[in-house]
Amino acid sequence: MDQSFLVILNRGVLVMNYTIGLSTSNNLYTFDYTNCFEKPLGLILSNEEEMFQSYFLTYLKMFQSYRFSSLDSHSIFYTVDFNDALSYIIKEKLGFEVVIQDEEVEDVHRVIKQLLSEGHPVMVPGNLHELNYSEHYQTNDWKHLFLINGYNEVKQAYSVIDSNHKKNITTLRYEEFTFSFPLIEQLYLSAKEKLNVSSIWSIYRLEDKDYPKDRDLLLDILEWFIDRRYKGTYKELEYIERINKQIIDGIIEEELDITKQIDFIFLRAVKYKDTFYTEFLKLLDNNLVDTESVQKLHQLKKDLINKWTDIANKALIRHYLKETVTLDVEIQQVLKQEAEILRIICLIRDEVQTIK
Repeated sequence: MDQSFLVILNRGVLVMNYTIGLSTSNNLYTFDYTNCFEKPLGLILSNEEEMFQSYFLTYLKMFQSYRFSSLDSHSIFYTVDFNDALSYIIKEKLGFEVVIQDEEVEDVHRVIKQLLSEGHPVMVPGNLHELNYSEHYQTNDWKHLFLINGYNEVKQAYSVIDSNHKKNITTLRYEEFTFSFPLIEQLYLSAKEKLNVSSIWSIYRLEDKDYPKDRDLLLDILEWFIDRRYKGTYKELEYIERINKQIIDGIIEEELDITKQIDFIFLRAVKYKDTFYTEFLKLLDNNLVDTESVQKLHQLKKDLINKWTDIANKALIRHYLKETVTLDVEIQQVLKQEAEILRIICLIRDEVQTIK
């Protein structure tokens, strides 16, 4: 990352400004594929090394897509409650240093400036209810994470990189905004008081530390996928069970929070699985694993996502009609596809083990 200081004299007072110099890139996924807590972390990782973002998303979406025997599934989900999962991937798997600090609003600026002056980007939570360019402005509370790239003491302002969650546009872009110090205070205080979110984040690499090799990371992902998956149900089938229980019990949930509504979380689960396979295949291609098994996985992945999407849409239509879901044939077909993918990934694991 391009780090630079600017020291200026302002009415006899020495003032220091600082920028991390993060390079923004295409924002490849909309909000329902990667959320606003995942995006800035991925952007920082990609600035260190392009493929770190893919490793991060592969681990995370694998955990979010499938049940794993050694993880508490409820902590690996959507909101900031999955801090432990994010920290585990970034620190234990990718080897980055992770700083997470809960601070009172009066200490926010001191902490941000200190981390920036040490060369570390800062991620600060905020409530989009207080942000005038947000669709949630003055309408409803919404958790968000802002990536702070630098500050200007004279202008009392931060350089903030933010992601665009708007749909139906071909290329999503990260944009750089100027937020005043008081605005950051307002966003942070509102998130702390209304959403119980107050963790300031920073991640960075130590210069003299040895980091895991690509082959080792890839093998670790393969081993996790093969050896630690639950033998029981899939998340998608759990949502079908939830729909049927509501219909049978005659109690249809009225959830106001869109991120907890059955149609959102069901379709999002399939999109998370799509993201996992997309990034995983990108890693295989980047590591020059071009075998018949990998080519087969490319083909199977598309069919798998189409099958799960079809099941989700049909199940949700039944939900809206208040009718129980009976998709036995479709479910048998997709589970057969899942089993075949697991078999292919076992072959890929054996092939990667031969790479020197």
